[in-house]
Amino acid sequence: MIRFALLLLMSLAVSSQAVAKKTTFSDKDGKIIEFSSYMGSDLWGSKGNKIQAHGILYMPEKASPSNPVPLAIIIPGLGGQRGRDNRICQMLSENGIACFGVRTYASRNAPHRAKSSEKFRVGGAGSRLHDAYGALEKLAKEPNIDPKNIWHLGFSLGGFNSALALDSALTAPFQLSELDFAGFISLYGPCVLTSSEKLKPKRFYAFIGTADAGYNEVECNEFITSLKTRGVDAAITVFEGSQFRRIGHMWDYMQSATGDWHGKPEGPWKLGQNNRNWPMHGVTLMGCQFLVRPALKEISANNETMANLDDNEAWEFLIKSCGTADSVRTTNHKVMKSVDKEIVSIISRYNK
Repeated sequence: MIRFALLLLMSLAVSSQAVAKKTTFSDKDGKIIEFSSYMGSDLWGSKGNKIQAHGILYMPEKASPSNPVPLAIIIPGLGGQRGRDNRICQMLSENGIACFGVRTYASRNAPHRAKSSEKFRVGGAGSRLHDAYGALEKLAKEPNIDPKNIWHLGFSLGGFNSALALDSALTAPFQLSELDFAGFISLYGPCVLTSSEKLKPKRFYAFIGTADAGYNEVECNEFITSLKTRGVDAAITVFEGSQFRRIGHMWDYMQSATGDWHGKPEGPWKLGQNNRNWPMHGVTLMGCQFLVRPALKEISANNETMANLDDNEAWEFLIKSCGTADSVRTTNHKVMKSVDKEIVSIISRYNK
C-alpha cells in the first residue's frame, strides 16, 4: 500500500511538471543557425566586411517537408534581444510557427555588457537590415519552412526597420534576390515614414502604447493612412492602460534569471514582474516631421535635410532634431499575451 502511494505521488509530480508553465527561457531551447551577412553602416545598403552572423531557431514539432510552416524572423531593438526572442519564439513554435531570433550584436563580437550606444556603433540600423535579409535568404531554403510565409518582426529599433522595409527603394541594396518578406510587424517601434510614392503591397501591423515616446495619436494615424494610400495593407493597435498603469515601451520586458542586471546573451531569462512601470526618457520621432528619402539617400527633420549619413551620424541628427520625450517602460503580461495572440493569428491566416 505504501509503495502504491509513493508511485502515485511520483506519477502526479511528473504530470504536474509536464503541464507546469515555463518560467525561464534560454538559447538551449532552440538551435544556433549561421548565415551570411555584412557589417552595415547605413540605411543605404553599404556593405562592409562580410561576416557569419547567427541566431536561434525554434521549429514546431510537426514541421516537415510535407508540412512546411510559417516563420517569423525577429530583429532586436537598441538593447538587443535580452531574452525577448527566446520567449516569443517558444510561444510561436508551440503554435505551429517557426521563429528565428537574430543576434545582431553577438554576431559582430560586441561585448554584451557594453552600453547600447557602443553596440549600435558596430550593429546599427544598416546591420539589422543586412541581417534580416541574410537570414531570410538562408531560412527560406529550409525544407520545413514555407518560403512564401516568412515575416519580419521587430522590437523597438527593429520595429523602426519593419516600417522602413516596406519601401523597396530602401531595401533593394540589402536584398540578395527577389525573395522578400510576406509581411512586417512592429512591436513598440516608432511611426516612421519614407518618401517613395509606392510601397510594397504587403501587410504591416504595428503595436504600441500611448505612453511610449514613439507614439503620437495624430502622427501615428497619419502614418497608417499614408501606408494605406501607398499600397500597404496596414493597421495599428494602440494600448492605453489606466491613469496609474499606462502602457509604454517593452511590455514583454525580460530580466536575467540569475539576478545579473546584464544577463548572459544565451540566458536563462525570465519575464519581469507584471504591472510594473518605470519612468524613462525615450528617443522620439514625433513632432519633427522626420522623413527618410531612400532615392536621394537623405534624412530630413524640422526643415533640415542631410544626405549620405551613416548610422551614427543619422542617430546624432535624430537626437539633435527630434530629441527625447517622457515615456514609460512597461511590463504588462495582459498586453503581451494579447499581442502574442494577434501575431499567431496574423501569420497563421496569411495563406488561408
